[in-house]
Amino acid sequence: MATDFDDYSDEDVAEIPKDIVPALSKATSVKSFIARDLPRVNPNPDVSTFGLEHRVVDVSKTGGKLITNPKFSALENPLQGPLDPAKGAVSLESKIKNHHLGLLEKQEMAEFAFQDAMLSHDKFGAKASTGSVWGESALGLRKRKKDLNAEGARKRIRNDDPADTENFRGPWASFEGEAERKGFWKGQMEEMKSDQQRIKEEENIQKASGKDVVKIAETSRFYGKVEYDYQGRSWMEPKPHLLDQQDRRNLDQMLEDEESWCFLPKKVVHTFTGHTQGVQTVRLFPKTGHLLLSAGLDCKVKIWDFYNQRQCLRDYMGHDVGVRDVKFTDDGTKFYSCSFDKNINLWDTETGKIIVTMTNNKTPYCLAVHPNPAKQNTFIAGCSNKKAVEWDANSGKIVQEYDEHLGSVNSVTFCEEGKKIVTTSDDKKILIWEYGIPVVMKYISEPSMHSIPSIAVRPCKKWLVGQSMDNKLVTYEATGRFKYQASRKFVGHMSAGFACEPSFSPDGNFVASGDGNGRLFLWGWKNCRLFKSFDAHTGACMGSVWHPKHTSKMLTCGYDGLIKLWD
Repeated sequence: MATDFDDYSDEDVAEIPKDIVPALSKATSVKSFIARDLPRVNPNPDVSTFGLEHRVVDVSKTGGKLITNPKFSALENPLQGPLDPAKGAVSLESKIKNHHLGLLEKQEMAEFAFQDAMLSHDKFGAKASTGSVWGESALGLRKRKKDLNAEGARKRIRNDDPADTENFRGPWASFEGEAERKGFWKGQMEEMKSDQQRIKEEENIQKASGKDVVKIAETSRFYGKVEYDYQGRSWMEPKPHLLDQQDRRNLDQMLEDEESWCFLPKKVVHTFTGHTQGVQTVRLFPKTGHLLLSAGLDCKVKIWDFYNQRQCLRDYMGHDVGVRDVKFTDDGTKFYSCSFDKNINLWDTETGKIIVTMTNNKTPYCLAVHPNPAKQNTFIAGCSNKKAVEWDANSGKIVQEYDEHLGSVNSVTFCEEGKKIVTTSDDKKILIWEYGIPVVMKYISEPSMHSIPSIAVRPCKKWLVGQSMDNKLVTYEATGRFKYQASRKFVGHMSAGFACEPSFSPDGNFVASGDGNGRLFLWGWKNCRLFKSFDAHTGACMGSVWHPKHTSKMLTCGYDGLIKLWD
């Protein structure tokens, strides 16, 4: 094995003591023994000669001033001397620039490779690719990529023989396999047309038989003890002894009082069970709140007793699909219900009979009864045909249609004592209408807006809050110009994808809303601060409403089929 110490002469080997040589291993040569035991001193170490043409000014002689901007680590290195093998060439001279743009170094390369790179850069703007094979430029990579793309490109059917007059194909020829693709999509379109024709024929047969209004056999069952007491009072009339002097205070007096009459609920005091599927909404009896009405996705509408045993007093079955919304009239003797079966029913609350059934063969999503007590036969329904339809329950006919939205109408709200109408839709717009005039008074549409499926009006009738699909409650004025209040947002819940109804406390100091995770959130109106949130339902919490008399109690409903009373 040749080593760096093979240049030792035989005279140097002869100077080794005789008693040491026998002790050496047979595998160890004498010269390797000398190389291992005799240290060697290199009198000529490697010295950095880089930058000798540039003399660095000594800092100690210039009064602590530097004419360059080297790193701090380079200032501690010697100006010249042997190189440290562990650190490499990090002397101060290595930081010197020999050009105003940087450092120029000499490089040896083939003349052909240099000329190829220079000409490619000048002609095509391509430089040599450092990550590819040596000598292969970026231009070559682009050409190779273009060839690969050309292999997968569509090819036209070619027949350049002019003698073949029947099968000649010029530049107008179709692509290969295009006939098969056209045949596939043609079959799909024919199948869709046949399905549409079949549905249209079924609708024509239904219209010819006079079944435009599908009437389901309405049934209602009373679960209370007696429908009339010994004084002849109906079961739906409030009991006088249940209303004390504090409960007799009207809403205006409560709002004018400086003290807060409303308190945040803390726990569940009762759970109303009876719906077999989710509960879409819950409404309290007007003014007194001694009864509550619930609309379920099990095709049933139930009315419950808020006091006493809190049991179901009567159910109303007249829809064959889930009920979407219910609304009481001003006196509570009647209520409207709309369902996914495209029917709107007007019920007698006491007897459970359907007074009239209305439909326009479109799915109604919401109901709004006129606030004037003399116009309780007038209501507006937001439908899936992008229209808000006004009905007259006395005649059962459509009176007016508000048609400007580009999507299904999700909510209809009366403002300014019934003079204005606010509608929201899936088209992410809010439209303001004059009541009875199908012309939009004001458009509210911004690029940052989201769909608002539900709206609640503050008890003072000056503000309205909408459930935006970007997990926010947004606020607008309910009078005048209906300005957007950017500083009044309520955030923290996850309501995207669910039409969770917000609600106000009777004094307007608190805002409540559920979310898609089944939680209930309570905010303060003045500072938009989140005061409390807790788990209310196992499914989405769809509705919440405060009791008008017992101001610390509120009701929630959800997709778990339960209605909960909180206090």
